[in-house]
Amino acid sequence: MNGSVIVLLVALTGWVVGIAINIFADNYGRGKIDGARCQRCGQRLPAWSRSVLLGTLTGHDHCPACGHTLHGRKTVVEILTPLLFLWVLKVEPSLYIALYKGALLALFLCLAVIDLEHMRVPNAILGGVLGLAVLGIAAGILPSWKSALLGGLSNGVAFTLLAVVQKGALGGGDVKLATVEGVLLGFPAGLIALLYGVILGGVAALAFLLTKQLTRKDAFAYAPYLIIPAAFFLLY
Repeated sequence: MNGSVIVLLVALTGWVVGIAINIFADNYGRGKIDGARCQRCGQRLPAWSRSVLLGTLTGHDHCPACGHTLHGRKTVVEILTPLLFLWVLKVEPSLYIALYKGALLALFLCLAVIDLEHMRVPNAILGGVLGLAVLGIAAGILPSWKSALLGGLSNGVAFTLLAVVQKGALGGGDVKLATVEGVLLGFPAGLIALLYGVILGGVAALAFLLTKQLTRKDAFAYAPYLIIPAAFFLLY
């Protein structure tokens, strides 16, 4: 297949996945997924508004109920997801492995969005990452079973101890995410990525405290900072 066609198809796949992530995030906590919704009032949006790009081109980029613009997070995700897929394609010579890793990054991105907006790390997304990890190990894409088990165990124990020491700073979802990342990356890569994530999250938390955007009593979304190093280690 022509290289330009592959790039176009991968970008298109990423764009569609980005729309799906936005729809999932819009409906998180509602018990069902029934289309795109306004982030301000929760109103269900017209079909064209499921995509920021299509909504803008057709004049449906505002909520018909409250007039809220549909950009913001939706725009970021819809642009970032195809860029992530193209990035994976650039560093991964195999198209199939690139799509596989693109799917993992998409799940990570969805998880980060949910944690930032709801302070939750959904088990359903973690289960998807774990399922893909098992598939990748079985297919020889990821490290061995032994490495995966050691990675999951070391990350799980390390973050459980950290959660006990820093009471209230970490949630059960963060511990589960750290464990799944250990399985995905294996040992010692998973533990090293976790260390970078802890440092990155600590720096971000300190910056928010110093700029008074957060107080010590406010909840802090830790998952995005654990995900960034894990995504880098997954690709490199």
